[in-house]
Amino acid sequence: MLVSREPDLFRLAVTLNAGATDAWNVLTAPAGLARWWGGHVTLDTFAGGHLREQWMEGDRTVTTVGRIVVCEPPHVIAFTWADDDWIAVTGVSWQLVNVAEAPSPRCELHLEHRGWLALPDDRRESLMQAHIDGWSTHLSRLAAVLNG
Repeated sequence: MLVSREPDLFRLAVTLNAGATDAWNVLTAPAGLARWWGGHVTLDTFAGGHLREQWMEGDRTVTTVGRIVVCEPPHVIAFTWADDDWIAVTGVSWQLVNVAEAPSPRCELHLEHRGWLALPDDRRESLMQAHIDGWSTHLSRLAAVLNG
């Protein structure tokens, strides 16, 4: 799933057994989002909208927030991303690319998460790896939802 990793970004990709339009609906609509990411996430699908994820890390409640900067259904959504204790904001983009048409449509989801160099040196590596692991888990769930 990990495509590349550089000091300031990483890229992941997963193949989905759906065309971009159907994958977009599962990726972004509230009911679909709850199936692969969880009911604790809200995501607006318009530029200027908001992303919010609230989750537990041990005894601490962590809130991740972002603002939608690009939304071009059914292919691209990009948003800012920062946990409540971060001193900087990173950026995430999802792009759906059709790779096969009917009767067996498939698309690839390309995820890019950048901006890690703005975070403190002493936390950067662990935060980046935690997000590679987290996004990989979520994208595996998305693939499982769409693949069957």
